[in-house]
Amino acid sequence: MQPNRGKFFAILLALVLEGAAQPLLADEACVDFKWDVSKERALFAETPVALTAGRDPMSAPVVVPNRLYRLKLTIQDKVTFSAVPARKRISC
Repeated sequence: MQPNRGKFFAILLALVLEGAAQPLLADEACVDFKWDVSKERALFAETPVALTAGRDPMSAPVVVPNRLYRLKLTIQDKVTFSAVPARKRISC
């Protein structure tokens, strides 16, 4: 009965290893939506435009729809909001 046990574990190991290789196909998981997300996928494939957040509404950068941005935020204590936040976030 021992040889059968060895075959069983070899088959089980092969199945586990085959299952471990499946996440490599995860790049295509975003193509199965019920609506067309090709524009969004193309947008996120672009290189983002680097911007720094403003300290007040007048110094806020202008953003344009359908562009990808990488926004560097300003420390909350140095920001003046146009509308006061409901509560202050604790920074780490």
